[in-house]
Amino acid sequence: MRQKLGARIRRLREQRGWSQETFAHESGFARSFTSGLELGKKDIRLSTILKLSRIFGLSISQLFKNLD
Repeated sequence: MRQKLGARIRRLREQRGWSQETFAHESGFARSFTSGLELGKKDIRLSTILKLSRIFGLSISQLFKNLD
């Protein structure tokens, strides 16, 4: 699930034309953390999920849509 969510985060970032550095700046996360998210190497807390959904303008259910 982490890898699928990571791939989704990467697609959303790329759709906005953001580099990892821009994404890190927009989110307030460290660049190494955003890279770990995209690679599915980070366990994500609920507060991080909420922040990601706000950054991308999605509901939590939209963020997780079609990941199963």
